[in-house]
Amino acid sequence: MLSIVCALSLPSVATAATITVDDSGSADFATISDAIDAASPGDIVQVSPGTYTEDLDFSGKAITVRGTNGAGSTFLQGTGTGPVVRFVSLESNNAVLEGFDIRGGDTVGMYMGGGVHISNAGPTLRGLVIHDNVAHLGGGVFLGDAVNAVLDDLLIRDNVAMLDDQGDWGYGGGVYAFDSSAELSDCIVQDNVAERGGGLMFGNSTVSATGLNVKENEAERGGGVSLLGGVTDLSGSILDGNTAGINGGGFWHSVDAAGTFLSVLVTGNVAPSGAGGRVTNSSPSLEHVTFVGNVATGNGGGLLVDAIDDDADVAITACLFDGNEAEVGGGLLVSQGSVVVSGSRFTGNAAGNLGGAVYLSEAQASSLVLSTFDGNNSGSDGGAVRVQDGGPHAITSSIFSGNSASNGAAVHVGFGGEAEVRSCTMVGHSASSGGAVRVTSDSTLTVIDSIVAFAGAGSGMSAGTGSTWDITYNAVHSPEASLYSGALPDLTGFAGNIDADPQFRDWTDNGVHDDNLRLAGGSPCIDAGAPTSPTDPDGSPTDMGAFGGVNGSAWGSLPDPGHEGAGTGGDDDDDGDDDDATGPSDDDDATADDDDATADDDDATGLSFDPDPEPLDEGGCGCSASTERRGPWWLLAVLGICAHRRRP
Repeated sequence: MLSIVCALSLPSVATAATITVDDSGSADFATISDAIDAASPGDIVQVSPGTYTEDLDFSGKAITVRGTNGAGSTFLQGTGTGPVVRFVSLESNNAVLEGFDIRGGDTVGMYMGGGVHISNAGPTLRGLVIHDNVAHLGGGVFLGDAVNAVLDDLLIRDNVAMLDDQGDWGYGGGVYAFDSSAELSDCIVQDNVAERGGGLMFGNSTVSATGLNVKENEAERGGGVSLLGGVTDLSGSILDGNTAGINGGGFWHSVDAAGTFLSVLVTGNVAPSGAGGRVTNSSPSLEHVTFVGNVATGNGGGLLVDAIDDDADVAITACLFDGNEAEVGGGLLVSQGSVVVSGSRFTGNAAGNLGGAVYLSEAQASSLVLSTFDGNNSGSDGGAVRVQDGGPHAITSSIFSGNSASNGAAVHVGFGGEAEVRSCTMVGHSASSGGAVRVTSDSTLTVIDSIVAFAGAGSGMSAGTGSTWDITYNAVHSPEASLYSGALPDLTGFAGNIDADPQFRDWTDNGVHDDNLRLAGGSPCIDAGAPTSPTDPDGSPTDMGAFGGVNGSAWGSLPDPGHEGAGTGGDDDDDGDDDDATGPSDDDDATADDDDATADDDDATGLSFDPDPEPLDEGGCGCSASTERRGPWWLLAVLGICAHRRRP
């Protein structure tokens, strides 16, 4: 009796069953659907290689459906009458689909999820190839109100999110998520097409994504990735060769979206504006991101930041902008929003017109600190940095080397712009007119505690008639070019300005931007900064140049800019203070006969950046004010996208 009582008191333990499927009829079932119907929670459905033409629904079951030999030999061919696979009954991560090639799903007219449709569920998708599916929302995968969905080791390619009959939707060619939470890892998203978010689009979702390769996707807006609201953290990923017809070739980060991009490579993307990426009315943090070889036919080759009647405050830390191109803002363009750029490098970027590396236009107060600008070029103004109609901007403790432009090869301030250049080192610049640093009429420039040396063409500093300038405690020196031009008098000997060879530890005018621009012992720039400036860390008066002042000691501990493995940064010398070495002075004090003495402001007058671009998906839906033709009520209930209207 005791043994019977004990046995009855023990909890029952269900044994998970393995159910086999083979379309030849040699297994438990010939179809996957029948096996799912027969399965109980915890069961594993093992599917033999073959082609299975059917649409699946997990029906809320916590089971694993697995292709035994993987996606290369196990094919789920949709019937073309809806999604190939549905998770719509509160499935959790314990509902697992893995090892299949999924294709042929079609939800045109039904809208959502051609390949896999997830609503009010959070399954695990692993080891799948999802391709050649079509929908209006989420050509490959749709997630609506998904909870902690897991997408791991997927290849999502050649899917289409197309416009509906009213010309709306078309979101997320590869993946579309709305009001969802999800984790994506080690996925390839390639050759998908949409109106917005060619590869991926996340709306009001919380997404953690790592190890993504988003490449060669196409959309009108957000060729690779489009983000609208919510929080997306993207790390260790690549956005490569994506195309946008309007803006955001690599990505579009818009309207209240938040989150971080960490160690991301943004390369070879193309768009009229924001080829690498566009940030609109949102405030992400970009850290160790590399923008390389992106091309905009208009504005913002690497990154475009803009705010339209809203905020866009972007932190750019330890990032690399390399070889990007645009008509305006080759590396970075900021309009109305603001940026804080620190520990970053801009090298070899080019603008056909304005701002080879950075263009700040109508931007709110921004700062560029502890950053390097080398070998950038502008066809007109601002080889490295162009400031216009905004500010005050702070350019602090930074290095400028070998940049070129018609005017202001290093820094150009014009058309009502306001900037302060403090504790910077500028060497080897070439300006056909207007100098390494230039300020024009109705603009304001302060230069203090800086070194402007060895200009190859143009002059050291230049000002236009009607400009406001405050130039104190700088070393301006060049054996080949004049020191001051335009409306600037010769300031040598006034307000702490000197003309003397800075005596860098190692600088050669050879076009290789790997020089050691720290000051050798005995340099006339040591302890020569403004008495009112903060002292150097050792308590002595500040040194002129990028390695003096309160930020000077930070250069030795800066991480290399760019994504992991991107290479070294600007200065290659990590030793400490700058007054412990000796070096000869080779100042030949040669005078130049630079004839750029005209006072008129002949700089470029055109602003090719459109400050009021075409309205973009106001509130996320890109639709008209009326929602009457938006489709059935259930679609609006699921999406809830058009709750408010905003200009992006």
